[in-house]
Amino acid sequence: GMLDNGAEAAKARTARKPLTEEEKQARLREMQQNADDHDEHRIKRMKVAEERLAAMEKKEAVRPADDEAQFQSKLNADTFMSSASSVSDRLAQRKHYRQRAVDESAGFL
Repeated sequence: GMLDNGAEAAKARTARKPLTEEEKQARLREMQQNADDHDEHRIKRMKVAEERLAAMEKKEAVRPADDEAQFQSKLNADTFMSSASSVSDRLAQRKHYRQRAVDESAGFL
């Protein structure tokens, strides 16, 4: 009626009779088939991922391990030593940035 807020009507729409044994078996087979399909797809995805990972590792192994270090060293030399031909030239250029205490007791500044 009006006071149950439509609960009876909802119950009537969703009420269903119990499944027969045949229907239960059909649903069980369907669920098992879905689970098998899901497992198959998961195994395929894992295999593809493993192959990709192996290919990446192989590619990394071919590249020299110290390639990154060489690149960084060259970059540092190009950046910091571009205007100076040697370390002593570089030190001479940057002399005004160095702080040296004439007297050790004078402290940092």
